[in-house]
Amino acid sequence: MLVVDEQAQTAKENCTKTYTYPPEEEYIENMKQGRPADPLLIQMASIANRVYNFASPVAGWNLALAWDYGEDACKYHQNVAIYTRWSTSASNWKCALSFSGTTDFTDVNTNYNWYSSEWCGIPAVQNGYGRRLDDFINGSKFDEFKSYLASGQTCGGGVVTTGHSLGGALSTLMAACANKQGWWTVDGVYTFGAPGLSSRTQISNPLSKDGCFKGYRVYNSDKWQMDPIAATGSPFGFKQPKIQEIRIKRTSSGEYVYKSHACDSDHARRFPRARDKLWWTGVGLPTMHPATIYIKRLLKLYKIYRGQRYNHLQSETPGRPTKVDSEDNTTLPIEFGVTPNWLFAEP
Repeated sequence: MLVVDEQAQTAKENCTKTYTYPPEEEYIENMKQGRPADPLLIQMASIANRVYNFASPVAGWNLALAWDYGEDACKYHQNVAIYTRWSTSASNWKCALSFSGTTDFTDVNTNYNWYSSEWCGIPAVQNGYGRRLDDFINGSKFDEFKSYLASGQTCGGGVVTTGHSLGGALSTLMAACANKQGWWTVDGVYTFGAPGLSSRTQISNPLSKDGCFKGYRVYNSDKWQMDPIAATGSPFGFKQPKIQEIRIKRTSSGEYVYKSHACDSDHARRFPRARDKLWWTGVGLPTMHPATIYIKRLLKLYKIYRGQRYNHLQSETPGRPTKVDSEDNTTLPIEFGVTPNWLFAEP
């Protein structure tokens, strides 16, 4: 359920913060992103990466609202932001709500809380994620975010959510809750390396007939190792949400390919599974999980990777004519292998 914690609402005035910010230079050095003309999935991965330090612009999207709502609860560091981009097809602004992922030890406690309970009318939600979103909903700026996302003037082109790791879990749950409560309407969800969310059923979209969210849930999984965070909930029965599954794989030849499974398939519900790879060793954590790795692998998958010199200072200079409308350049092939036409319509 949604918990209104009056003590938490006034804690900022009386508490001592228990978290520390990561060094800014580490963010600036490692924050890579896509370009405005890149496919929408790369744009979403870029926002999920750069919400960690509220960068702007990001792959053609501009920062509209930003808030570290962990400050209200004085418990942790938790960024949430709204990015906007003009949609020519809708003749209005399209909005992307994004939550940052794990940054310190308090986030680890949130990620590895294997108890579950009802939250926002959704059964058996992982307690750590539900409590983290309670702080967002009870926070001082929630109404401002709610009004912005619900307004036809500010987000009339539609709202999507995106996040990496813990941020992907929060983005998905917030999308389900917002659609259920009627706070604002989420049209699509894009997550990268996000874990399972519910121990009883899949998190679903209450506004769609099949319960599926438009968008993609992306995770890295090669032959011998995978992103371990995406599989952390599987040994405890936590299921992935109803979002189309995309597994990115690096072949022995160095080519990047991927396989897709429908949002309501059994595979999308259960995978990735911890038992299938060297998950327990954690060897994939530095090589498969970072948000920058997802951007790099997506760029290579789309065959538009621009090399090591391609960094955040160069990322806003288009390498080819920029498409004004972000909806026009989204694509993914259906099966493993190379598909010659990468420019399908937005799902």
